[in-house]
Amino acid sequence: MESAPKKVVMSWTEEKDVLLMREMAAQGIFQFKSGSRERGTVWQAITKNLNGHKDLFHSVTSRGVSDRFTLILRRYKAKNAEELKSTGEGSEDEYDLLLEELTHLSEESDKKANAEAESAKEKISAEKELALDIRKRAMETMGQTSKRTKSDELQDNEINERKKGRTGGDTLAWLEKKADRDLKYKELQLEEQRKEREFQQRERKEQMELIQKQLQMQGESQKQQQQQQMMLMQQMMSIMQQQQQQLQLFTSKQDKD
Repeated sequence: MESAPKKVVMSWTEEKDVLLMREMAAQGIFQFKSGSRERGTVWQAITKNLNGHKDLFHSVTSRGVSDRFTLILRRYKAKNAEELKSTGEGSEDEYDLLLEELTHLSEESDKKANAEAESAKEKISAEKELALDIRKRAMETMGQTSKRTKSDELQDNEINERKKGRTGGDTLAWLEKKADRDLKYKELQLEEQRKEREFQQRERKEQMELIQKQLQMQGESQKQQQQQQMMLMQQMMSIMQQQQQQLQLFTSKQDKD
């Protein structure tokens, strides 16, 4: 009986780690929050590109490459801390440079995620406080409405009691007062109407007087014009008479000569 072929287990090397980190930097994986669907999609794209290198990778998974980078990052931080303590400076090869950049991006991404989580927490807390405040005010409003309702009921009861307690004499007195008020109101209305009529009559009278004055002024103006015309006619007649007399004198002198 033939045995099943053994599954080939891929071992990670520095070359493969560099390819992984290149893909991570190119895809901008830390732009997205850890655990988000967007970051998961980027891990899938990275995995697909790595599996394109048939000579190096053998069906790696998104979980596998993610776990590999977590391990690389943990080792790098420990190693880098030791090197900084001993020499005061770190390595500058591509592997370490990529790791340094990705470490920085990872930390910034975590800070951003923590800030967003804190902001969301504060927002939820503020909304909760607002809801409690609204509920409190609503309860206070309901209490005030209930108090007003009870107060109105008491007032209505008092009015009803007073109405019930009225006697026939009280009703008659109330009717007399009402009739007196109505009469006074009617008299005031009539007085206002009378004053309005008088005012309108005065206005009409003043308008008529104004019209008469205007007509009178027009008549006087026409009379003056007629007088001026008569004076002009008289002057013209006088001039014509003078001219005629002068002509007669001139003619008589010629006859004598």
